[in-house]
Amino acid sequence: EPVVAFGASEILAWALKQRALDAAVVVCDGAGTVVTDRADVVQGIGGNMNSLFATTPIHPVQARLRTFGCRMASTAASIDQKKGLELAAESGFRMIAVTINAFANDDLKAIRADAKRLRVDVMILAVCTTGISAARAEHIAFNADLGWSCASEEMLAQAGKRARLQLSER
Repeated sequence: EPVVAFGASEILAWALKQRALDAAVVVCDGAGTVVTDRADVVQGIGGNMNSLFATTPIHPVQARLRTFGCRMASTAASIDQKKGLELAAESGFRMIAVTINAFANDDLKAIRADAKRLRVDVMILAVCTTGISAARAEHIAFNADLGWSCASEEMLAQAGKRARLQLSER
């Protein structure tokens, strides 16, 4: 157990262990969008990988993930978090976390609307915010449940003033 779980994978792994979440939709090198209900898989995928913008299929990685009961949005290793949310809902999960790369043009409002349509609860975690625009930071600040500022002055400016909790030395 981490003493201070501040990374997305640590938070998700802890929430899965505590059964505060049913599943997580995360991104894995060689597999793209992955749906899992296993804390060890989330930590294994995300513990040392960040800023993944694109990937290509690595079949042994995909096969290994399947042995852990994971589902992938595509065998082509595409990154499609909206499709991952749908896949998680189709798999019977109801409390679902979704990680979003801030540079991806995912519309967080649309993800919330999809969750409502699918009749699931979603927690959106926005990661990899360094260098995003003020408009993107504002979209994240208003629509994500958790957002990391990384080295983004825009995220600090937009989300910092709205944050209920902020971990930083600034």
